[in-house]
Amino acid sequence: MDDLDFAQPTCPRDGTVLRAEHDGFVCACGYRMPYDDVEVPPEFDGPSIQGG
Repeated sequence: MDDLDFAQPTCPRDGTVLRAEHDGFVCACGYRMPYDDVEVPPEFDGPSIQGG
């Protein structure tokens, strides 16, 4: 799995990247995904990229 898989969800109907709106993600086909249904990626638990 690529780390970018969590960047933005895609529509399960047609695979289009969903756009963010005030109450959730929306596709041009009419599919809606409320923010509560979006899987939040795990928090990063590793060394800082800032070296400190």
